[in-house]
Amino acid sequence: MMATRRPGIPTSALVAGYVALVLLPLVLARLQELPSRGTLTEFSSGLAMAGLVMLLGQFLTSGRFELTTERAGIDLTLRGHQLIARFLVGLLVAHPLLYALPAARSGADAAVRATTDLFLDPRLLSGVAAWVLLIVLMLASLLRDRLRLRYELWRVTH
Repeated sequence: MMATRRPGIPTSALVAGYVALVLLPLVLARLQELPSRGTLTEFSSGLAMAGLVMLLGQFLTSGRFELTTERAGIDLTLRGHQLIARFLVGLLVAHPLLYALPAARSGADAAVRATTDLFLDPRLLSGVAAWVLLIVLMLASLLRDRLRLRYELWRVTH
């Protein structure tokens, strides 16, 4: 008896498309042939671009779209959503910290001062707010049961 093919996009095509979307802004940035701002700055910017595309991609792996979940199944899709979330939060948390890293060569005090200056710069307020909210969202997701958050409340805020 032949197995019937499950509807939806094949998992391998979803993964390949996802990777292509994550890499697209990096390729487009590189094609602009702008002068380098230094390896660490370019790396930090790349982390931010990849992380933000991954964050947008989280909507597609939320389990709400049959086209992206039906073939792989809801359990595998949501597990991928969780793993990608952990990775992308790591990328986005590292992003601003890398800008202050060169100051660490001058000692811990200089590194703390550079990090503090970065986070208190009024021009970066929206980025700092987004950074903090992302960390709060991740912690709330990881600790939802321990915090006794009702699923409905967590889902709305998530």
